Amino acid sequence: MANCGPPSISDLQNQIRALSANVSQTEAIALKVQRAVEIIRAALGINTGGASPSTPPSTVLPSTAQPSAAPPSTTPPSSAPPFSNVTEAV
Repeated sequence: MANCGPPSISDLQNQIRALSANVSQTEAIALKVQRAVEIIRAALGINTGGASPSTPPSTVLPSTAQPSAAPPSTTPPSSAPPFSNVTEAV
């Protein structure tokens, strides 16, 4: 497809909107991954000594920790594999 000149303002605005949506989605995924890492570290008792997590480890219980964006698991807890709630959030 040949380029017939510079893009219109409308085309540029549409591209900016699309890029902004991509950035928002990427940020949301990054927050879910960060939260999943915090849950896994708390469950394993890992303290790396870096910046403190958004939720202190003492308040995160591995048996009940579930990111707010994750849907409730339909599998009974006794048959669920370890960290199944974390993988659903990511």
